[in-house]
Amino acid sequence: MRCLTLARAWQDRGGAVAALTAGLPDDVASRYRRHGIEVQVTKEGTSGSHGDAVHLAEHAVARGAAWLVIDDYGLGTAFQETLHQRTRLLVIDDHGRQGRYAASVVLDQNVGVDCTIYASRPSTSTLLLGPRFALVSPAFRDVARRPRGGQAESILIILGGGPPPELVDLVAEAAALLTAADLEVVVVSPPPALRGPSRVRWVDSTGEMPEWMRAADVCLAAAGTTSSELCCAGLPALLFAAADNQVAVARGWASAGAAVDLGGWELLTPTSVCDAIRSLAADESKRLALAAVGMRLVDGRGAQRVVDELWPRLRLRPATEGDGRLLWEWANDPRVRAASFSSAPIPWAGHLSWLQTRLASRETLIFIAVDETQRPVGQIRVERRDGAAEVAFSVAPQARGEGHGPMLVRSGVAHVFAQWPDVERVVAVVKTDNPASVATVQQAGFQPGAHVVIDGNAAVRWSQSRAEFHVRR
Repeated sequence: MRCLTLARAWQDRGGAVAALTAGLPDDVASRYRRHGIEVQVTKEGTSGSHGDAVHLAEHAVARGAAWLVIDDYGLGTAFQETLHQRTRLLVIDDHGRQGRYAASVVLDQNVGVDCTIYASRPSTSTLLLGPRFALVSPAFRDVARRPRGGQAESILIILGGGPPPELVDLVAEAAALLTAADLEVVVVSPPPALRGPSRVRWVDSTGEMPEWMRAADVCLAAAGTTSSELCCAGLPALLFAAADNQVAVARGWASAGAAVDLGGWELLTPTSVCDAIRSLAADESKRLALAAVGMRLVDGRGAQRVVDELWPRLRLRPATEGDGRLLWEWANDPRVRAASFSSAPIPWAGHLSWLQTRLASRETLIFIAVDETQRPVGQIRVERRDGAAEVAFSVAPQARGEGHGPMLVRSGVAHVFAQWPDVERVVAVVKTDNPASVATVQQAGFQPGAHVVIDGNAAVRWSQSRAEFHVRR
C-alpha cells in the first residue's frame, strides 16, 4: 500500500508506473489497476533469485524506467547489486533490516531512526529518513482528520494483514467487553471462525480506511505502516507488535509522543486490552496530545517529497557572459532586492564588470537552472572561502510558486561537492525576514547556525556538510 501511494504521487507529477510482484491480494491488485497501473506477476518460486533480479532489471531498462523501487525484506544485498548495476534503484526499508544496501536512494519512513544503521551503502547514495517521507495517502489528511475533543465513544481496531487466529480471538473477546461498556467497536479484519452474539462490527478495509479512521475516537492497531496513517489522521492510538519487525515501530512512535506502546501481542489479554482502550478513551488531554504530535510528524505529503527526490532534476549549466542581461534583470527584481543585504538597484555597467570578474575566478561557480523545456528558472552562485562555500540563489519571477527552490539549491550543492573535493561545508546566509528563502534552505537540508547582523540586517547562517548532504530528514 505504501508503494501504491508513491506510485500515485509519481502519476500526479505526470509519470507512468508499472508494478511487478510475486503476488498481491486481489483487492490490492485491483486498486493498482483502477489507478491505471499495470500489474505483472512473477513466476512462482523465482522471487528473490538472481534470475528474478536480472529479469526485473532488464524489464525496467527495456521500458526506459527512470527508477526501480523495491519494498521487500527478502530482496537482499546481492539482489540489489544486480539491479543497481543496471538502473537507478530505490530501496524502501524499516530500521536497517537489510544491513547492507546497494541503491541510489534508501527510504526509511519510521520515526526516530538513527542514520548510522544505514552506514553500509554507496557513498553517493541518498538516505531519506523519518516521517517527513512517510508514504501515506493524502486521504488520511484530507478525509480522516477532525477535532477529537470531548467524550470518546467509537473504537477502531486494525489487525493488519493475515493476523493469526489467536490474535483475532483475543481481539474479539476484548471488543465484546468494550461494547458491553457502551462503546461502539469496529474491527478491520476477517471475523473469528466462532463468533458469538455481540455488537462488534467486522469490516473489510478495502478503500474505506480513511472513513473508518474519521469515524473513530480511539484506535488499537498493529504497528505496521498503519501507524503512519493513524498519525496523519490525528487518531489517538494504542499500538502492539503483531510481528518482530513492528517492535521498533511501536516503540518509536511512543517515544515521540504520538502513540501508546502495548508491547507484543502475545503478552496481551482481553482484559488488559479493554482496560488500556478505556483508559485512553477517558483521558481527553492525552488523546489530544497524541493527535497533535502525530499530525505534526506526518502531514500526508511524504510521497510528494520522495517524488521530489526521484523526479528528473533541474539541469544546471555554467553561466556565461551571454547570460549577463538575464542575471541583471533577475538581480534587480524587487523581491530579490528586498531579500538582499543591500536593496539598492544594481547598475548595468557595475553588474557586467562584476560578472566578468566572477566568471574568470576559480573560486566562484555561477549556474543557470533550466527545466525540462530548457526554460531558465533560476540561478545559484557559489563562492569558495577557507575550505567552505557560500551560496546565493534566486528563482526567476515567472517560475515562482512552482517548487523549484529546494531542488535548485540541492543541485547547486551537489555541484559544489563534486567539483571542489576540498570543500566540506556549504553555507547560506539568509535574512530572518525572508521566509521563502528560509523554507527553501530548510527543505534543501541545511541546518540553522549562528545568528548574525549584516549591514543592519538580522540573518542566520545555515549550513550543510558533505556527509549531511546525502541524508534527508
